[in-house]
Amino acid sequence: AMNYYYALPLWLGIPREQVIPTIEEWFHIPFWLVIGIPNAIQSVVDVVLSVLVSLPVVRALPHIIE
Repeated sequence: AMNYYYALPLWLGIPREQVIPTIEEWFHIPFWLVIGIPNAIQSVVDVVLSVLVSLPVVRALPHIIE
């Protein structure tokens, strides 16, 4: 969230003190949710893709070890 807090004033052209109230006004939810929801979605996508990629390797391990 700190990266957004420092980058958003530059991107939006507003003072740093107004970032959180402005974002909360736009989305009508707390700032931490606005920042946290996309990060949580990305984490789920990363885990699912990691499992899908690693399953064939794990299945092949017994054949490789023999």
